[in-house]
Amino acid sequence: MLTTLPFILILIGFIGIFIGRKNVILILICLELLLLGVIFHFVLIGWYSFGDFKITYLGIVLLTVGAAESAIGLAILIAYYKIYNN
Repeated sequence: MLTTLPFILILIGFIGIFIGRKNVILILICLELLLLGVIFHFVLIGWYSFGDFKITYLGIVLLTVGAAESAIGLAILIAYYKIYNN
């Protein structure tokens, strides 16, 4: 019952990746949803199994890395669009 929200996020991420194969921004958003669902599941299982804040801190670090990855991907996409669209 507790892990249904992360499962739904992961499912939406997979479905979005397979449906929007031609839209790169949609793929990046769905990858971010997939990463969010996996981290959320990781934190929930770790918290209820061990009851430790270290897993929550690791989840925050992983979310930060995911946000940086998404920002770099969008920057590369914008640079590609500026170069090859003209």
